[in-house]
Amino acid sequence: MTEIEKRSDKNTCRAEAILSGVVSDLIKEGLKDYTVLSKATQEDVGTFILLVQNAKVVIKDIQRSAFNLRNARLLTGFCALVFPGVYDTGASIRHFSRRFGIHRQAKYMRIGLANKRAFNQFLKQKGGACCSRASILCRQR
Repeated sequence: MTEIEKRSDKNTCRAEAILSGVVSDLIKEGLKDYTVLSKATQEDVGTFILLVQNAKVVIKDIQRSAFNLRNARLLTGFCALVFPGVYDTGASIRHFSRRFGIHRQAKYMRIGLANKRAFNQFLKQKGGACCSRASILCRQR
């Protein structure tokens, strides 16, 4: 750390550039890029990588099989649940589509994103907890 402070004159932008260069060189030597993270963060990143890989396999299998209403609903739900945000978080639809192998102009993608927008609007509503006006009837035995 002392060496980084000397070379960067305690300038954070320079320090970030130096550390980025060091990590890039280590990756070229075969070091995994997330090994410089804490153990807990490494586990989170490893878990996320496995989740993405498994999701890609499932999506490819669904896309290869006979495309029916059930599969379309699965993919629509996946897009609605997994996409990080719609236009307000800086999340890229192109990057999301490429990451999971989903066609970004597919109908299930468009419907899933519309569902995500509606869900985000629902979460922004004032009034606190959700409530239902329907009554629940229980049968006695």
